[in-house]
Amino acid sequence: MKVTINTNTIMLNKPVVKYNSVGLFCLLLIVIGFILPSCSQYDDPAMSLRTKTGRVDGQYVLTNIESEPSVNIPDYLYSTDFVFMQEGGGEMMIPLQDTVLQSNFQWEFNDDKSKLRIRRFHMTRDTTYFKFVDSVYDFCFCQYQEDYTSFLHFVNGNYEKWGYWGGMMDIQELSNDQMRFEYTNDSTNVSANITLKE
Repeated sequence: MKVTINTNTIMLNKPVVKYNSVGLFCLLLIVIGFILPSCSQYDDPAMSLRTKTGRVDGQYVLTNIESEPSVNIPDYLYSTDFVFMQEGGGEMMIPLQDTVLQSNFQWEFNDDKSKLRIRRFHMTRDTTYFKFVDSVYDFCFCQYQEDYTSFLHFVNGNYEKWGYWGGMMDIQELSNDQMRFEYTNDSTNVSANITLKE
């Protein structure tokens, strides 16, 4: 009895195994390319399902502020809550001994989303508490000094209570739970690095 081995079948199966190994190796390289941090203008998480706008959304506290030249930072800044909403609105709550001050603001990115700026909504001026709200905007958000003799701005034939936009702040980090900005305020000649954390 003669046994015949079909060598064509063996030869055909070998390249399939070889090509599968190459395919898996290529797939592994692609996955590593997505996982490794990419070069960007600021620190993004390596992989995130949230958009940059979605990552801004959240409630934050100030964890660090460094300035050049050095300035005295009031203690209440570190207990202030900052709420950023995905739609471009926000509010902050400043706890003082006898009250909690609340102030609304708007925020927006520049075109390539590498910078962010803020403008405030002017409340009725109260000489007792207004300076506390002012200081938070000045220190944390590169808010330019304004003439508060009239907080209503006449724009396009209408009075607006929204203040002028503050200076653009360079985004150094925008992760799922932390934002870090750098700015130079030309009106006060102060450069600052601000870190907010959820």
